[in-house]
Amino acid sequence: MGFLMKKILFLPLLFLFLSGCYSSIKIELRETPAEEPVNRDIDSLRLTGELETYGGLFHNSLVPYRGWLFVAEGSGRIHAFDMATLEDAGYASVRNSTVAAPPVFVGNKMYYLFRKKLNPALQLAKYDITLGKEELTRELGIAGDGSLFGAAGGLIVIADRSIHFIDTTGAVTSNMPLDAAVSSRITQSGELIIAGLTDGRILELNTSTKTPNFFMTGKSEPVTSFLPVGDNYIVCLYGGGMELVGRGGYIFWQLQTGRIIAEPVIFGGSVYTGDLKGILYKINLKTGDLKNKFETGGLISEKVTVAGQKIILPVVDGRLILIDPFAMKAIQTIETGGRVKMPVAAIGNRLFAGCDNNRILLFEF
Repeated sequence: MGFLMKKILFLPLLFLFLSGCYSSIKIELRETPAEEPVNRDIDSLRLTGELETYGGLFHNSLVPYRGWLFVAEGSGRIHAFDMATLEDAGYASVRNSTVAAPPVFVGNKMYYLFRKKLNPALQLAKYDITLGKEELTRELGIAGDGSLFGAAGGLIVIADRSIHFIDTTGAVTSNMPLDAAVSSRITQSGELIIAGLTDGRILELNTSTKTPNFFMTGKSEPVTSFLPVGDNYIVCLYGGGMELVGRGGYIFWQLQTGRIIAEPVIFGGSVYTGDLKGILYKINLKTGDLKNKFETGGLISEKVTVAGQKIILPVVDGRLILIDPFAMKAIQTIETGGRVKMPVAAIGNRLFAGCDNNRILLFEF
């Protein structure tokens, strides 16, 4: 009898092991509350808590959706934290895998890219977060890195040198090669997916029509960062420097800097961005004049976050610096105890700062 009971208990565990998948997100989605920006001034950040993860946070690991904060980890897990209570509701994962791109959501379905540890090709996972059920995993036949985006009626993967259109069953419906490789982080603005390319162009992919357009910067070196400004772009280049460029390559202004990979941010008529030399620049948006700068003594790889009339600058070595943007002076420096590889996320009156010591620090202001 004892042997039979052990056998009965063993069979579900064996099935779980052979299936290769294990996950435990089963949540109720909520209406997304309308959040107003915090306009009051602040003079300090208060550490009010921590969220524990398994590690491997990357640039865009944090994804808020319908009352929940989803955290993608290179370790292979995607956690779901309740935004009301900050409790961990579990995680989704595919056994022996690493998460290659954070999730996108369509209703109650979550899609994300992963790769198996012995197979470098990108694969797609589809998961029902209200039922706690993984519905499919499918190999896409895409090598290298990739970013996942939602599109009308399907999904889009931007890989190093190609674009792939995917339906919600995970089938690749069409592919589009790129003449140059992606050289910057990829962003989505409205219907456009935007990426800098190694040949100096900026890709603008319309997600509705699935047609690409290429913004000509007039340069032939890699675009390492950018920011749309109306119909123009602030462009940062591999050899250093940034400029405001119009369509047709007209240059409104230029400024010499070190290499910039952090996205520029506009606040109060000024552009704020930092370079790999550790210098944060404040630039007049209209004229390109350098208004001030702040030297950190470290590396800046992430954009600043605006909150409460102040800016928060993450430094790779683990510091978060609260800066008065008008005087360009540090008000407060917080040591996180780990390397910071992602921008600080401002959600309501909370700030979430992830670092590579398996923690996400929670601040309120």
